[in-house]
This record gives sequence, C-alpha cells and structure tokens, in this order.
Amino acid sequence: MDNREISLIIPIYNAEAYLQDCIRAVDSQIFEDFELILVDDGSTDGTAATLDKLTSLEKPYDIKVIHTPNRGVSAARNTGLAASAGRFVVFADVDDGPLEDYLLRLHTAILDGYYMVTMRDDNASMALSDRGDVSKCSKIAGSEIYARMTGYEYIRRALLERDNHVWGKIYLRDKIDELIGGKWFTEGMAIGEDMLMLLDIAMAIGDERLIGAIPAGSYEYTINENGAMLSPFKASDMDQIRSWRMAYEVMKERKDCFSDDTFVRLSVIRIMAAIIVAGKLYAIPASLADRKREYIDGIRAAVTDSLMTKGTFAALDIGYKVKTLLFLISPGLYIFIYGSLKRK
Repeated sequence: MDNREISLIIPIYNAEAYLQDCIRAVDSQIFEDFELILVDDGSTDGTAATLDKLTSLEKPYDIKVIHTPNRGVSAARNTGLAASAGRFVVFADVDDGPLEDYLLRLHTAILDGYYMVTMRDDNASMALSDRGDVSKCSKIAGSEIYARMTGYEYIRRALLERDNHVWGKIYLRDKIDELIGGKWFTEGMAIGEDMLMLLDIAMAIGDERLIGAIPAGSYEYTINENGAMLSPFKASDMDQIRSWRMAYEVMKERKDCFSDDTFVRLSVIRIMAAIIVAGKLYAIPASLADRKREYIDGIRAAVTDSLMTKGTFAALDIGYKVKTLLFLISPGLYIFIYGSLKRK
C-alpha cells in the first residue's frame, strides 16, 4: 500500500481503560488518509492483548501496533517515528480526545508551506496575533492560519505561554528530521521531553517564518490524576526542573535573539516548576526519603539561579512570591504547610 499522508502516533502504557474511547476518537476522524501507530511501552495490564486484536479489524486507515520494553514516553514516541511512513506526523495521548476534525484542520493548515502548525487556545491566539512582531496571515481558502511565526517568535509567544505539549500540532516529517535528526525526543525524561523537542525545532528554524498557528478546539486534553505532575513525588519529578534548566541553557547560547522580558518569563516558569515539585515532597515515599535533602538542594539551586535574572521576583504573582520566600527561608516549613493544605 502507498504511504499514508499522516502518521498518527500514540504512546501507550497501562491504558487498557482508555483504549476503547481512544479508538473511537480515531475512528471518528473525517480525514482518513493516515496510519495509526500504537506503541505499547511495556504495559503490564491488558493493554497488549487489546492492541493486538485491533490489527485484525478493517479500518479506512492502517494500524501498526508495536510492543517494546518499558523505556518511557520519549522512547515510545521515537519508536513510533522510526516505524512511521507518513509525510506528516501528528501525536495524541491515549487518554485524550481528538475530535473528528483534528487531523483535517491540522492537515489543511500545514499545506501552506509550514514545517509545523500548532493549535492555540482563543485567549493565547488573541494575545499572539495582536503582537506587532508576529506576521498575521490573511486567510487562504480552507485555511484557519492566523499567525505565521519565526522559531524565535514561537518560543516567546507560544512555548513560554503554555503551548509546550507535543499534541495539537502537525509536523512536516522530512524537514523536522533535517532540523533535529530522526530521534526527536530526549529519552530518559518523564516530564518536559515534549517542550525540549519543540524548543529544538524552534531554535533550528530561527528567523524563518515556518510555524503556523490556528485556533484550538479540536483536541480535548484530559487532566490525569495519575499524571506525572499530579501524582505523589517520584525521582523523575525532578525532570520538570531539569528540562527548564536545559531550555535556559539552550536559549542562553543565542541570548541576542531574545528580549530581557523573555528570559524573565523563562525564569518565572523555572521557579514555578521548582516550587510545585517542592510541594510534592510532602508525600515522598520511604524508598526516597534518604535523598530528600538532595532534592531540596536541587530545587533551591534552581530557584536561586532563576532569581539571578533581573526582574524575575517582581514578575512572580503574589502567591508565588510568598511560596518562594517561604521555601528559601525554610524548605521544611513550606513542605509541611503544603502537605497540611493538601490533606484537608
């Protein structure tokens, strides 16, 4: 069979409860010229058997099921990329809900010469398109593009404004491979891996206007109570701090491409991430208790380093000002108060 236009890649780990709804959402797609690549990342529930049954079903799209040892979401996505043959790549998470026009809208938008197109929420869309340094695009027939961004503009106006997830986007496969190589994701990271991938793409694009934006509305994100940032503390939660530090190091290499305000925004994000992780230490498991001081020191280092960027503390909202000061004065007291409030 000829290669499909889009490769839709979904990494899966112990998600048997979500599979039926996931496939139902895929089946509903108006755009049908795609292959579905399901990567089972070493699931230990009934996921593997359920996925294998899918390969015998007749669908208007192709299905590939891949089973791997458990190596994390980044490795699973890279495995899906290696097995993909589509001209374009789209990602989704198994517990989310791509609506019926998800692939259609993304595909229509990227055909106007972009390397990547992102779906942005309405408030972000207005803020972005009102900026004088972002090119506004007149609508072409069938297109919803409202902004044509350079890589640097995408970082300033989107990635640092919560548009740092891999889903809700479409990528021109061969061009992204040229920019960042065939393995798009940093393996071994549980949190922040998608942000770093998007940063790599944007930095490689640089001053060229090759990123488009369309209004959001075709992807329903599910807040998973067992998600990485909402579950009890794990050592991998430190990846949230690590990933934003890595982002800072990457951007610092081209500091002349960004305003002081951009680095203030990045430093605010680093502090917020660090303070959130610090609060989770109230529920540190016994197996990690002997490393608690190490984690606290790492969090403190991230906060103090971020505060070195002039204007960062002033840019924090009042709640984070209080949390930051309390943590720096007494990490133990901050963690105790956070835990007490959580248990109420």
